[in-house]
Amino acid sequence: MRTMPQDNTDVHAACASGWRAQRSSAQPLGNMKARFSHNNRILSRAVLFAVGFLILAAPRYAVSQALPDMIVSSFYYDATNGNFTAVLTNRGAATTPNAWIGVEFTVDGANWTWGGITESLAVGQSVTVSSTPIPPAIYGGGAHFIANGTHTIAAVVNPGNDFPESNTSNNILQQSIVIGAPRISAARAADFQNIWGTAGHSGSYSTSNLAADIQYTGIKQWRDGIGDASSGPYQVIASQGLKFIALPWYTSGTSADIPTIIGNLRTMADQGVLQAIEGFNEPIYNPITYQGQTSSKYPCTSNCTFVPVAQWQRDFYAAVKADPVLQNYPVYDATLLGAEWENDGLQFLTIPSGSGASFPAGTQFADYANEHVYPIWHGAAETVTENTDYIKQQLYSDTVSTWWPNYYSGYTQAQADALPKVITEFGFQVGTPNPGGHLVDQFTAGKNIVTGLLNAYVEGYQLAAVYTFYPWSGDTGWNIFAGPGQPLAAATYMHNLSVPISDTAANARTFTPGTLDYSLSGMPSTANSVLLEKSTGQFELVIWYNVTNWNMAAGTPITINPTNVTVNFGVPVTLVNVYDTTAGTSPIQTLTDPSSVTISLRDYAIVVEITK
Repeated sequence: MRTMPQDNTDVHAACASGWRAQRSSAQPLGNMKARFSHNNRILSRAVLFAVGFLILAAPRYAVSQALPDMIVSSFYYDATNGNFTAVLTNRGAATTPNAWIGVEFTVDGANWTWGGITESLAVGQSVTVSSTPIPPAIYGGGAHFIANGTHTIAAVVNPGNDFPESNTSNNILQQSIVIGAPRISAARAADFQNIWGTAGHSGSYSTSNLAADIQYTGIKQWRDGIGDASSGPYQVIASQGLKFIALPWYTSGTSADIPTIIGNLRTMADQGVLQAIEGFNEPIYNPITYQGQTSSKYPCTSNCTFVPVAQWQRDFYAAVKADPVLQNYPVYDATLLGAEWENDGLQFLTIPSGSGASFPAGTQFADYANEHVYPIWHGAAETVTENTDYIKQQLYSDTVSTWWPNYYSGYTQAQADALPKVITEFGFQVGTPNPGGHLVDQFTAGKNIVTGLLNAYVEGYQLAAVYTFYPWSGDTGWNIFAGPGQPLAAATYMHNLSVPISDTAANARTFTPGTLDYSLSGMPSTANSVLLEKSTGQFELVIWYNVTNWNMAAGTPITINPTNVTVNFGVPVTLVNVYDTTAGTSPIQTLTDPSSVTISLRDYAIVVEITK
């Protein structure tokens, strides 16, 4: 961010004094011969000194005459080569004389190097000069490297008052810069957006506006019951390029016949719409009957068992992998398996030796861990807060140490974090909030769904499916649309994030992303960021604040005061656009050639779009 000194006159005077001194005696930048040897600069500058008194005694401009007014429109420092570059503009009422137009570059108040050109600038005309000489016209003091750290750099135009101006108090422009900013590797923007999904109930949906609503949110995956994509809503969804995470369900009563389900999955695979295959949905609430035994449903007080769940999931996985087509698709685990009543080994994808599980070592259940993340049932309306990461907490209770009261041991936390994993449901229930209740307003839900997508991505999840898309009679209030073509805040905020990060190029998910030198200052301890790059080379730095923004006891939102966060660039950038995901798709701030940008961070995501 560019800021003017509190007293530009003093700074300008000091720089001008330094400029004159350097022209008459040796300075840290080098002696006069070194600075002005190019093309007889020594002679021309000496002549200028000689006539200085004549100029003072007999000014070329009358007091009332229109004069030029030089400013530094912009400047930047390139830490890779030590070069300063400045754009100088005449915004006065008269053309400058055909004379030396110089600029002095300072670091932390000390004269550092210089550049200039002999030229006449018309009103409104600009010229770019550099500290590195560019023959034949541009002269400069050469490259000078700045030590690592935070510094204040400035550019002063016409520091020696080589020609009169109507205003000299605006000749300086200064800014803060961080040298040695870490080089951050970017991720592909399309890879982040590819984890966006929804858990739908498309069998009950109208096809009206469905395609447009999918495009609006930017989702890329659809989790739903097994269906036929040759017609109806499934066909519309598939037409938008989305593939399905297929969820098996009961085929009769509480039975889920594996051969029947395999046949239906083959149909989806043959239609080219299958993405992955999911295990059974929340068997703790949806008991399953298998091999003559029915699993226990919560709550259970005696003879509680999850054995049918483990048997079914084991045999379902084996049947998928035995099919010559389906074996190529990943299998996601059943959900909420940390509720297993006995130690059946469901906390593992494949049971290791020495686990103490009742099923033998080597038993395989799935390829991916599968989580349902609903922080509201744990007393929070955020996926991550100052004190608790509810995404990690759910993974812990399903794979590291199972639920109360048994706490069967599974993976270590590090092993669990490294698992391939997905979230097939997460979200917040919207309605009229009550003190101590589980309903939130749509704006809190919207902000926290977007930050939930970001948190899931940085924690390594390959899917985060928002529950649910349109209203469904079996579970009200979780939808992100009030109806076809009627986005609620969650869908709108997803759209607002998707617009700047969207990358639809053919190589959007295959190009090699680069790096960007930058640092962040002022970040709260629970704020987070991710650097994305599009195939065009444009960077999207997304910054968000994981903070408690809902008062559960009162049933009201908490106003989060803004925190200023500064992005300091370690390399030149030409353009920065800042987007507020709650405010729309147009930039709320645009800067040209900045060395830094400061944003106001609250409880929602901000996008800083950077063009080098």
